[in-house]
Amino acid sequence: MFGLLAAGAMLGAPGAAAQATAERAAPRDADADAQASLPHQPPTFASPFVPADHWSRRAARRLQALGLAPPGYEAGLALLTRREMAYVLKYAAARAALDRPAYAPVARGLAERFAEEFGGTVPAHTARLDRVRREAGWIGAGYDHADGRVLAGVGYDNTTDWTGARPVPDSEAGVLATSLSAGLGRHLAVRAVPTLRETAVGLPEGEVVATWRALGAWAGRRGVDFGPARGGGIVLSGAVPLTGFGGFLAQPIRFPWIFRHMGPIRMEAFASQVRGGDRIRDPYFVAFRGTMTPHPRLTVGLNRAAMFGGEGNSPITLHNLAFLLVGGTHAGAQGEFANDVLSADFQFRPPLGPIPLQLYLEWGMDDGSGAWLDVPGMTAGAELGAVPGAPWLSLGGEWTYFDRSCCGNTIWYRNWAMRQGWTDDGRLLGHPLGGEGRQWLAYGAAEAAGARVRLEWTAYVRRREAENLLAPQRLGRSRGGSLAGWLRIERALELQAVGALECGDAGWRTSSLTLGVRALF
Repeated sequence: MFGLLAAGAMLGAPGAAAQATAERAAPRDADADAQASLPHQPPTFASPFVPADHWSRRAARRLQALGLAPPGYEAGLALLTRREMAYVLKYAAARAALDRPAYAPVARGLAERFAEEFGGTVPAHTARLDRVRREAGWIGAGYDHADGRVLAGVGYDNTTDWTGARPVPDSEAGVLATSLSAGLGRHLAVRAVPTLRETAVGLPEGEVVATWRALGAWAGRRGVDFGPARGGGIVLSGAVPLTGFGGFLAQPIRFPWIFRHMGPIRMEAFASQVRGGDRIRDPYFVAFRGTMTPHPRLTVGLNRAAMFGGEGNSPITLHNLAFLLVGGTHAGAQGEFANDVLSADFQFRPPLGPIPLQLYLEWGMDDGSGAWLDVPGMTAGAELGAVPGAPWLSLGGEWTYFDRSCCGNTIWYRNWAMRQGWTDDGRLLGHPLGGEGRQWLAYGAAEAAGARVRLEWTAYVRRREAENLLAPQRLGRSRGGSLAGWLRIERALELQAVGALECGDAGWRTSSLTLGVRALF
């Protein structure tokens, strides 16, 4: 997978060639002069990543639904740096001002809010790229509370070796945290988020990022999510930070010859290690995502992740690794060497005139190739980038389904050898539904006062079945949702409140609350 990234980097060209790529892929519903006036992609330089749960990630997917985002920067891309996000928001604001005036205030407000938070991400003068520069950061204090949580069970078959979901102690604590980042010349950047929770000091997030031409690499700890779904990806949902290293394309590239019709290409991959299990413990973990945009209205993505090796497993040999990379067959003495999950996703904006609708689908399988049809996992959704007459409001709906095992295929998110399942020490790596069952989700967002006030909400109904990772404690129907709000005061102070609640018909309940204030610098 890293070879693909290196090949893509050699095919891609920095600077003017990269901009020419973006311009060739740009939407054609504006005239050439207007397109030429859109912001150029900034010079490629190393910049920290935008966190998986940052507000700008969801704002960018809304701009994509509005048809304002530049091709090659789709909503499911996990490895968006601050440099890239600043470009996406600036491009969207300029595009809206040109030919989407109804959306211009929202797009401009999002871009300005991001610039306030990460003003050092795009230096005013290119010469500054060769210096050591402090990028924007923040310092904050808050309060966290969580109760009723459970971890996934360990085992495989419900009737013989399944532990059931395991309870997590309730928690309540004050938190102090800061985010520090710096650019070390053109090719290197660092970010760290040290945290003090009660008396324990931790580093929940942080990375070192290096770039050269179109190729990027990173090492550190961060959450990664794959795919366009709002309620969580089938392969990775980003809820669990992982420590590891990876490679990515620092800008979209195009392949030559007839392959140019694939449009802008993005690829990313990383390696880590997850904890847990009994017979096999603490396996290694690798993941890959690649996307192409053959038309400004269509993006196609492929996601794959795999656990392999670990204490008690067959040895890591070239033979076993070859079968792991090829897929479609089993490595190890009894096929126990690896456990993988694969999905493909599609995002499409139908030409509906003034209605800014985006449709998306993710279709996945767990292990065996026949599971595509026999035991599918899928998420289908639609997002309205702006409600007619209310451009400050966006709405969406999503349906998720994981089938029951059959026909020789395995149980979703479980593995007979790596019995901790698709988790890191019991924390779900994939969709929060947790396997067999269904979920109906509605979501929305609203901005006011130039995006200085932002609200996000979700509401869902879930039904978990017997083969779910959280069975039997979470079996049956549940209802829940979340509400989050941010208030930016002046340029340097922000208030945040995030709450979530889920209640099961069987009498269980889980909730969380986060309150915080932070000062930007």
